[in-house]
Amino acid sequence: MTPKAVPVILNSFDDVGRRLVRIQALPNDPKDEAWLQEILYSHPELLPVNEIDDFYAPPISIGREVGTDRGPIDNLYVSPVGGITIVETKLWKNPEKHRTVVAQVIDYAKELATWDYDRLCQAILQSSRRRGEKENVSLEDKVAETLKSSGIPLHEFQEGVATSLSQGSFLLLIVGDKISPNIALLTQAIQSAPGLGFTLALAEMQLFQTTPGSDWPLLVIPEIVGRTVEMTRGVVRVQYTQEKPTVTVTVADNDADGRKYSSTVGSLDQELFLKLIPKDLVQPFQEAFEEWPKLGGTIRGTPERMFFEMVLGGQPRKLVRCDAGRITVMLPKFIEEWGSDSRLYDSYLESLEPAPVVQAHVRSDKLWMRYEKLRTRPKTTPCFLGEGESCSSTEGRSRGGSVESF
Repeated sequence: MTPKAVPVILNSFDDVGRRLVRIQALPNDPKDEAWLQEILYSHPELLPVNEIDDFYAPPISIGREVGTDRGPIDNLYVSPVGGITIVETKLWKNPEKHRTVVAQVIDYAKELATWDYDRLCQAILQSSRRRGEKENVSLEDKVAETLKSSGIPLHEFQEGVATSLSQGSFLLLIVGDKISPNIALLTQAIQSAPGLGFTLALAEMQLFQTTPGSDWPLLVIPEIVGRTVEMTRGVVRVQYTQEKPTVTVTVADNDADGRKYSSTVGSLDQELFLKLIPKDLVQPFQEAFEEWPKLGGTIRGTPERMFFEMVLGGQPRKLVRCDAGRITVMLPKFIEEWGSDSRLYDSYLESLEPAPVVQAHVRSDKLWMRYEKLRTRPKTTPCFLGEGESCSSTEGRSRGGSVESF
């Protein structure tokens, strides 16, 4: 294997430079996995989650050694919109543990998928007290500052976390000082969780001495070295007689019509997405998929979400995110951050006039909207509506509502 390049400190163009020495935790070294966990807990910005799915960014540290019935989670993070990241750390000096790390982190995901928001709050509080923390001990204490700076209300964060838990939608991150991408091939555990919508990624923290003979100051270079996703469909059968119902989960490769799913490896494609959403919303989304590229936008999928993107302010922006249960709206703060023409937002609000409930949702600065708040007009050209509303009778107005609402 070709060795990776190492950082070099230069004082001038003519300086021969000083190559930094990479730190590796060796047997009998006092640097253990708890040492790495503490670094990641204190500096969550080291986790390159934005390279995978910005739904999980920025990661906020909420717990170390978070207790579960399947063992303690090394590090647990949450994003302002409710994305949950589970981190399992492994040092290269412990190769025997690499054989079970994937199964271990998936076990944690299975456990969290049975929790609700209150159960998570309880576990975070217990973790904080075990660490002897005196400030920011609760989940909501830990996220308060980031929510304030992000402009996201607490209730929206709570709803996002609850949705991630109920859907089993997590980012599973295996982090080490040196990681082999072959870790993902060491187990069939991925197939053991067909009902979860997780993403599994491998991240390496390359550690370098900046002062010869001393571990501090420490240079840390994060890098994603591997990623895998199992797009397996889970079929749940519930049997009930006179006793407590029993639930059986099996894996199916085909849908009800016998057709194979044709999703892109590692991403959620449009065909699969349309199978996951409520049936009455399929046609509006189909129209959006057709019309968005005509407007100059692009559509991109990750293992859990679809993104409607557009170049604004010279940069590609995610205008809308949607998953199996909810969709985002565009907020005025986004237009301001992107440095775009404020008239775009006025035009966006005008396009929502056929759906006052959706428009009110936008005006109240709420980012996510669940599908049960929406319905469609049962005519040729559908549009999204709030409960109890009806579309404009003109074809042009209704089409504008369906496309530009995205």
